[in-house]
Amino acid sequence: MRPLLPTLLLILIAAPLAHGADVGDMLAALAKGDKALAKAKTEWHLAQAKIKEGVAKDLEKFYSTESKKKDSTLAIELRRRIDLLNAEVALLKDVSMMYATDLNKSLLDGSYLASDWDNLATENLVTLDAKRDWTETKVKINAGEVWLVVPNPGDSWRGNPSMGAVGYLGFIGQPISGAMRVTIKVGETIQPPTSFLLTNDSGRLMLGSQDGQDWNDNSGSMRVKMLRIR
Repeated sequence: MRPLLPTLLLILIAAPLAHGADVGDMLAALAKGDKALAKAKTEWHLAQAKIKEGVAKDLEKFYSTESKKKDSTLAIELRRRIDLLNAEVALLKDVSMMYATDLNKSLLDGSYLASDWDNLATENLVTLDAKRDWTETKVKINAGEVWLVVPNPGDSWRGNPSMGAVGYLGFIGQPISGAMRVTIKVGETIQPPTSFLLTNDSGRLMLGSQDGQDWNDNSGSMRVKMLRIR
């Protein structure tokens, strides 16, 4: 969906700019567009939740009958699917979590923009030095909290002088796929490279770069914001 955004914004601001509108008018048009997109996304999530709720209720009827049968494997599968649907409904109705999930997805596929990072409001900001294995963020994640780690897509660093500059996702491709990727550690647990969304572990949040050998020949830095979702 990201490629459609610049086109939409151009449509929103084209008319005012054509008539000599000032910067304030342009920013107001952009803000209006952002608000409309956010509303549409929320409505879409709620519409999905309503559909899934209906499916779960229908399955509950089948489960009510099937669960009365002795050793029914279908009842077990129905219960699993109902619980999964209910969990998805809860997530879809949680606007903050859906926002975090969407942002996490754009971070993972590389579509997150530096301009979006600039507009992300949070007091939790740290700059990672490529020469250090781990950096203290001064953030402590308590049990039950959800945090999102958001690196700046415009920053880059190198694993050695002969290596090309890479962003927060690190080197993509063989033979060193993932090298210099932003790494995350909560407490003593290093998080898997499949998510920037932290939902399970608790403890001090540490950030670093994926370099299994020598950090001394690294160069560059990476700014990272940490956003508490709940």
